[in-house]
Amino acid sequence: MIDLTPQEKIALFKSLFRGREDVFAVRWEKKDGSASGYTPVCLNEWKTDICNKLQSKKCKDCAHSQYIGISEQHIEQHLRGAKTYGIYPLLNDNSSCFIVADFDENDWQEKIDGFHGICSKHDLPAYIERSRSGNGGHAWIFCEDKYPAYKSRNVVINLLKEAGIIDQFEKDDCFDRLFPNQDALSGKGFGNLIAFAATR
Repeated sequence: MIDLTPQEKIALFKSLFRGREDVFAVRWEKKDGSASGYTPVCLNEWKTDICNKLQSKKCKDCAHSQYIGISEQHIEQHLRGAKTYGIYPLLNDNSSCFIVADFDENDWQEKIDGFHGICSKHDLPAYIERSRSGNGGHAWIFCEDKYPAYKSRNVVINLLKEAGIIDQFEKDDCFDRLFPNQDALSGKGFGNLIAFAATR
């Protein structure tokens, strides 16, 4: 195994997990564990008379939002397990730098292995990780450069069909969705979010 320096690990991580550069999200969880989610990182969060959260309003409707792109410091926090961050894979030009197939339910391991086998058959590297819950997995496929989302989604949908996971009438219950989950941005948000790959 190659022994990388911390800086090299950060650079490698950043080169693979490329999403929108103007915004990313952080995972939050209530102290009692009753709820959790992700929220865009904003420099004005919780500022008096500015932040929409103080008025129980949504971030997307805030006129004072000041989002930032992810930094090497944030990536280091994620790699060390201090924070969990997520990115928005669909770029402003409706392209993406990776695509992910999300699997869950009881037989997710069998199905994700089948999908991985089809990818290997076509010399398409796919990397599998167990999801945060432990009851599912993600198959990541990275692009050398950004690629139209509708094309990458079409490629993966056809691979899923070849693996017998979906067909023209229905999809297998263990296959949940793709990230990005849409071909184009609607103009009403950042598109769907995916958490960075688990580090532990």
